[in-house]
Amino acid sequence: MHEPPNIERRPGRGGSRSAEAGARRLFARVRGACEAGEDLPGRLEAGLRAALEMLAADPELADRLTVAPCLGGDDGAPDAQTDWIDRFGALLRDAAASDPRASAEADFLAPFLIGGVRFQIGRLVSKGEGPDLLRLLPGTLEALLACYFEPGEPRGLARAALASRD
Repeated sequence: MHEPPNIERRPGRGGSRSAEAGARRLFARVRGACEAGEDLPGRLEAGLRAALEMLAADPELADRLTVAPCLGGDDGAPDAQTDWIDRFGALLRDAAASDPRASAEADFLAPFLIGGVRFQIGRLVSKGEGPDLLRLLPGTLEALLACYFEPGEPRGLARAALASRD
């Protein structure tokens, strides 16, 4: 088990500014990765992989984006977190809209789904397991796909998307 990142959580330490800058870098990387996917499963796999790899490589950023706002980061931390969840939610909605097979009924769920991914990442980061974030990829990909495809389809779609990268 890895040690949790050692980050001061006191107002005035620039936490929300650095978190916002990190969220912008993360968003740019994820958006670029998603553009390479041919369909929703491919885009989700590429985007999740990019996010998990970047956050695993930078546990302090992962902490600032997922854990610190819940533990009393500076005053702007909760708003910054809501903003980046909304941006990633919009990216998820756009990816789903680009795949005619995906259900549009789940469109309103995107920010909630992103919040759930944030929670899963934060859970591991808070336990000092940030460098192992990539292990979340298969289950998280399948769970997200389950919101957009009929029962029975997500597992096969997730496996195909993961296999195409290996």
